[in-house]
Amino acid sequence: MWLKIPYKFRWWHGSMRITAQEEAALIQQYWSGQQAERQLSRFAQPPPALLASANAGREAEERLLNSHMPLVKAVAKQFYVSNKRYVDLEDLIGAGTQGLVEALRRYRPDRGTRFATLATWWIRNRVTKFVRQERWPTHIPDNVYRQILRLMRATWQFSQRNLREPTVQELAGLLEKTEQEVSALMVWARSDRVSLDAPVGEDGRSTLGDFISTIQGDLIGRYD
Repeated sequence: MWLKIPYKFRWWHGSMRITAQEEAALIQQYWSGQQAERQLSRFAQPPPALLASANAGREAEERLLNSHMPLVKAVAKQFYVSNKRYVDLEDLIGAGTQGLVEALRRYRPDRGTRFATLATWWIRNRVTKFVRQERWPTHIPDNVYRQILRLMRATWQFSQRNLREPTVQELAGLLEKTEQEVSALMVWARSDRVSLDAPVGEDGRSTLGDFISTIQGDLIGRYD
């Protein structure tokens, strides 16, 4: 599935990045423009000042979004490395762009949080959902999916530090799980379609279904 990226957000440059002071001013300009947009429909011929405010808000929106596109690209690349068999980088950037737009719609300056902080959360939220839909079309319980992400992150971090893939035993220690539970998560992580009858563990006598209830239960709750 290809996600369309608005044309004006497809390209970004270092010169588009802004300072914290510029960001605050642009957000104020954006919200003033939003208020002006809501008032435009009340006039057959809107006052010039109102039109100017609305136009300034649109310009502020475009600059805010473009200035944070490097963040979208960075998050998309992080997810692309471990999911390149299932998704295209451009699709991940498209999903991240949707998250960035959503963050701007929801941002409230009076809450004391920087826009980049909220934007990062929403970008990751949209990219994660897109990867989940594309890589695992069969339903995965939410708790299990969160643990798959933990497994993938731990694997990547271990590989970066040690220049090799971790063993099941090493992952079990990092995640504080049993080796069989780690094996079950690895079956999910490495397959786009899986059966609950899929064997896990070295002896192959246990199945994935044997461990789903455990992974969904209190064990996961302690580490969420």
